[in-house]
Amino acid sequence: EIGNLAETQVFNELKDNNTYFWRDKYKHEIDVIIKGKNILPIEIKYKNNLKGSDLDNINFFLNKNKIKKSIIVTKDLFKKEEKTIFIPAWLFLLGDIGYLSE
Repeated sequence: EIGNLAETQVFNELKDNNTYFWRDKYKHEIDVIIKGKNILPIEIKYKNNLKGSDLDNINFFLNKNKIKKSIIVTKDLFKKEEKTIFIPAWLFLLGDIGYLSE
């Protein structure tokens, strides 16, 4: 599935930036956590239409850890909400992502 390929590509681009995958005993999971000066959770949701349930895990992680920023890598959606930036995969992968771990 193309969603799995997008997730693998994003993870591979980030893997040298102090990254890891997170899952708790209740099966909440975050695709990529960057641990630098701050913790930055990144979810890859490579689809056109996101549902509220697509945000459950990242919202849980943000609230549990009192984190103020997150990124969701999407297929086409580009917008900013209070704590989350939604960015298309192609744009995310074109950027200089080294700054994310600062």
